[in-house]
Amino acid sequence: RVGFAPAQLSASWPSPNFRMSKPDSCSPSTAAAAADTTSALFTDVCTRLAMVGYGLRLSTLGSLGAEVDCALASVTRVVRSQRVTYHVDEREWSALKGRHIVVTDARVSAVGRSTFTMQKEFAVIGAQGEQRPVMTMATTQAAVDASLRRTVALPCADLLRASARRKVGTPEKEQPPQRPASTFCLSLTARWTESDSLQHINQSQYGVWMEEARATGHAAGAYGLEVGPLALLPPSQLLIEYEGQAVPGDQVLVFTWWSGEAFCFEVEKEVSSAPERRLLTRGRLWVDFGMRSKL
Repeated sequence: RVGFAPAQLSASWPSPNFRMSKPDSCSPSTAAAAADTTSALFTDVCTRLAMVGYGLRLSTLGSLGAEVDCALASVTRVVRSQRVTYHVDEREWSALKGRHIVVTDARVSAVGRSTFTMQKEFAVIGAQGEQRPVMTMATTQAAVDASLRRTVALPCADLLRASARRKVGTPEKEQPPQRPASTFCLSLTARWTESDSLQHINQSQYGVWMEEARATGHAAGAYGLEVGPLALLPPSQLLIEYEGQAVPGDQVLVFTWWSGEAFCFEVEKEVSSAPERRLLTRGRLWVDFGMRSKL
């Protein structure tokens, strides 16, 4: 169901869970879519969904070093945000099928009282050993108590700072853009096939929902004649901030609008016991304006 709603209203790829539980032991290791572009748009959307959904699923690859990995394994954490910068376009991404993707660099880039950010560089390795950069991902995590709601002091903060190869600051949260009074909204039901082993919707799925809303909004002409063609472009950068969790069966609303520089999203879920909906995630997606001439 779609529509406009008022404001009130490596070999096997790991799938990161929104919740990171403490283990028992540690071991190092053009405007609206025209009829004659429907087929091309469908192909583009499929690739974009892979860039976002599959790209986010690679976040658990890589190591910060045995000592740091072991220390973090004893800390209950949740992911607060992920920022992905793509170094390949849509056609180059498609050509990666069957290639081996690796983390060429992983480091701590910011440490706070209860949060830290790690940055990873992803690349594919050529036949001669050359590296082809694919994307950069910065993930901010927070140490929490057993409720997964209250933050606690990060017990290994000093170790994380010492492991950094340069002076680090503290993680910063950007001010999100304000949602307009009238905004395009995609309504959907969270599915079991989108959940992880903890029976929460996998965090990468929120990015997929956002891309689905962007494609659906474009098809409905929600972004207008001037911005509409930009919705056909693949992402050049993506930022997702996680505020809550959805479970299979939840009724979810994905709001999307154009801020003037990025496609913006807010994902909420209906709560039967409360008069207001609950915010799950916020997101922003940037595109390369220079690719507009290729449409």
